[in-house]
Formats: sequence, C-alpha cells, structure tokens
Amino acid sequence: MGSFIGSFKLGAKYLSKEKESDKKKELLWEWDGDDDLILTPFKDELDGDNFMDDKYTHSIGIDPDEFDDYWKSNKASFASEPGIEAIYFETWDATEKVTAFYGMTNLRYDKFTVLASARMEMTSTTYNGWKGDLEDDPDT
Repeated sequence: MGSFIGSFKLGAKYLSKEKESDKKKELLWEWDGDDDLILTPFKDELDGDNFMDDKYTHSIGIDPDEFDDYWKSNKASFASEPGIEAIYFETWDATEKVTAFYGMTNLRYDKFTVLASARMEMTSTTYNGWKGDLEDDPDT
C-alpha cells in the first residue's frame, strides 16, 4: 500500500489605493484694470509652419515670460473668484481596497495525483464627488 505525498500552500494579498483631486482652492483670474488688456506687448514670433503635419500655421504666440513679469507687477489689477465648475466637478476622492486569499494542494498517491486550488477575492471601491450641471442651477 502506498502513502500520500504532497504539499499545501496558502497566501493572502491586501491592496489599498487612495486617490484624490482637490480643486477647492483653485481661482479664476479676470482682468479688472481701468484700460483694456491688450496682448500685443506679449507677442512672440513663432516658427509654426510645421505644426501638426502642416495642417496649421502659427506665426504669433504669447511669450509666457513677458506675461509672467506683467502678472507679477500688476496682480492688483486682476480680480479672482473661485473656479466654481472646478470646485464642484473636479474635486473628488476614490478608495479601492482588494483583499484576496488562496490555497493550493498537490497530493499524490501512487500514480494518482490531485491538484486543487481555490481563490477568494473581494474588491471594495468608493468614489465621492459631485454630479450636476451648473447651467441648470438658477442661482449661478
């Protein structure tokens, strides 16, 4: 008479992920100076002849360094307000938790082999955020 020979394995896995987007402090800036804001002083010549496989030609752009200098020296002439759409629709958080267990056995008895395994996995996902359209809200 033969004997049983084999092995048994156990395992577990736990994974927890958290992601978020917080735009509650985002501001939209608008020119509030006495005169019109004309972008001509910030003009930057571009070599845009080969833009997107010659489908578009760009020859004038805005020099970001020039505008940054202007922004820093004239920030009081800009008014800010919360970016309402961003606050509501781009502020969210998500959590995902995965828990798994498995077991496996390999038993041999003479010429007879049993290979069996089982796995159990549980995933929990939570999302918190806003849903809606501000244009439908008569208060905005």
